Amino acid sequence: MKKIIFGLVVFLQVTSGLAQIKSSLYTIKATITGEDSNTALSFATIFNKRLSTGTASNLAGYFELPNNRIGDTIVVAYLGYEDEVFVVSENTPKVIRLTPRAALLDEVVVIAERDYLYDMLAKLRKHKRAKPKVSKTYFFLETKMFEETIELIESYYNGEYSDLGIDELSIKKGRIGLKPVQKRYFRSTESSKLFSMHDLFSKTKLFPKNPLSIRKNALKKAYTLKLSHTFEEQQAKIYVIDFSPKKDTTNLFAGRIWVDQTNNRLIKIKLQIENAEVHPFIPIGFNTIEAVDMEITKSFQTIDNDQYINTIDFNYKVSYGDKWGNKVSARTKAFTKAYDYEAEFELPNFEFSRHYHEDYRNITVAPYDSVFWNRTAEFRFYDRLVEIENFILQHKVENSVMHYANQKDSLFSQLQFPYISWDKDRFKMSQAPARVIEESKRTRAFATDRFNLNVKLYLDINRVQDSLVYQIQTILDPSNSYYHFYLTDRDRAFMNMYFDLMEIEKRKFILAESLTPHPSEAFLKKLYQQHLAAFAASSKLFIEETNRGKNLEKMERWNDYIFRFLKVNNLKVFAVQEEE
Repeated sequence: MKKIIFGLVVFLQVTSGLAQIKSSLYTIKATITGEDSNTALSFATIFNKRLSTGTASNLAGYFELPNNRIGDTIVVAYLGYEDEVFVVSENTPKVIRLTPRAALLDEVVVIAERDYLYDMLAKLRKHKRAKPKVSKTYFFLETKMFEETIELIESYYNGEYSDLGIDELSIKKGRIGLKPVQKRYFRSTESSKLFSMHDLFSKTKLFPKNPLSIRKNALKKAYTLKLSHTFEEQQAKIYVIDFSPKKDTTNLFAGRIWVDQTNNRLIKIKLQIENAEVHPFIPIGFNTIEAVDMEITKSFQTIDNDQYINTIDFNYKVSYGDKWGNKVSARTKAFTKAYDYEAEFELPNFEFSRHYHEDYRNITVAPYDSVFWNRTAEFRFYDRLVEIENFILQHKVENSVMHYANQKDSLFSQLQFPYISWDKDRFKMSQAPARVIEESKRTRAFATDRFNLNVKLYLDINRVQDSLVYQIQTILDPSNSYYHFYLTDRDRAFMNMYFDLMEIEKRKFILAESLTPHPSEAFLKKLYQQHLAAFAASSKLFIEETNRGKNLEKMERWNDYIFRFLKVNNLKVFAVQEEE
């Protein structure tokens, strides 16, 4: 088995046309339209059944799907249309026309005159229960300002789903590109949370109400329902119902809902609102939000007779006034897809801390993993692969050493407590306020209770084709690190030396792995735990022997130990003297 250690870059070559990539791999390029109107069908799903990988069509109905072999079965699906199934060949069509399912117009006239539509939606509230399930999940976000892309986020999660919603998104891997426009950044720091925060069946102060979040009597007072049409799909009768607020258009979503009346299931819902009075967006700094427009589309799939999230398309426009008095609008399109409920990712060995700006903090915890992004074969927007790759590589957001006094205007200084990756450049923690230090003196009897340096070791293991790929990084988490003393040069040296001890264990891990023929995933995990235990022992001894840096003789001995491994002389960097 091949081994690829962190830092090795493998480049992915993308070809054009129904092109031959290798001797037997092909990229399908086609546009999906409706046979009835020749209209492009956006966000249709395309899957290769052999690979269990897929993509979605863009707004123009276009898609690309690489790595197919001749003879593979491809399934194209779109709600309201018959699935198109075809076998890959050298003559795969460039336009795929889906046949609409026949509308049942006679029944529309009868049902539209009854109270039945309100009953139908009310029943959905009573049958939303579904036991938790995990799925591999793809997330993509793009923000434009002045018609120019200024932000791209692409990431993978293990999504935990139940009750027609998202319970949790646990990060596997992500990447961010951020481009300043007119000297300003627009950051969607927690957009993935929007998907789990929005619950169709609950009232909330963060989102406008919709027909499923209120009970039948309130529904009849607030909304007008109109049956658009019905059709049959997989022996079930689907009702397509339009809903519009009777009065309050700034606190109620309008839209359309697809209901499986035969099995009392929610199939799809589209929510729209302009100038929403209620929204989840919070301005950063001196900005003020002037207006928010939102469009949320959710589709669902049936698994074990229960309904679970299939896709969520969340588009929003935020208009705000900046600190200079300018009026600016940013448009964001966010998309998530639960694409494999039969599998889940092996998540990184790392305890992510809860905090604001989680998308940016968690995605940038480790350096850019080119191996993963160049060789992953999961659900993606393959038609935009080169465009996404170029933008992110040109405007990549990565973690680095922070908290320097002259970095107040940097991008990361505007993000609260970014993870800090180990670097030969020394980190400098700001001194705690005097009132905090004095309070800590009074309430904590032992000096060891007055500081905490939360140092962690990040390990992410992946199997890519015939290779075992891993990424390992030494991290300081400032969000729950503290040091309640008046800082001296010895304190700064002490803190950095503590950080260095974990970096030494990381390098010992890499050395031990490199000397082991064909290491397994289980071996790497065991080795990881061994070096965490070694750090716990060495850091405890370091604290005891140096007395938090006060014992200069012991500090010199530990300084020599660190220098042998890392070629960093902390006592010299911080000019630690015999007497201070």
